[in-house]
Amino acid sequence: MKLDKTITFLNSSKTIGLVIIKDLGNAQQVWVDLRTLKKALKLLDSLTQMNFEKICITVEKDQPLIIGGNKIGIAISPVVGD
Repeated sequence: MKLDKTITFLNSSKTIGLVIIKDLGNAQQVWVDLRTLKKALKLLDSLTQMNFEKICITVEKDQPLIIGGNKIGIAISPVVGD
C-alpha cells in the first residue's frame, strides 16, 4: 500500500512543503530528538565540502536515521517508545 498524503508546497519550485499524512501504508517512520537532528544537519555542511550535491536518507523502523550517501553517512539514534 502506498503512502497517502497531501502536500502544500511552500516555494514555487515545489521542493519544500508541509505534509498531512492520511495513511502510512507501507512507509517507515523513525522518531528522532529534534536537538540531535539539528546538530546532525550542521554536520552535513562537511558533505557539501566533499562535493555531495544530493544525499540519501535511509529509514528503518526503530533503527538510526542515516543521512548521507550510499556508503557513508551520519547516523542519528532513534527515540524508541512513545
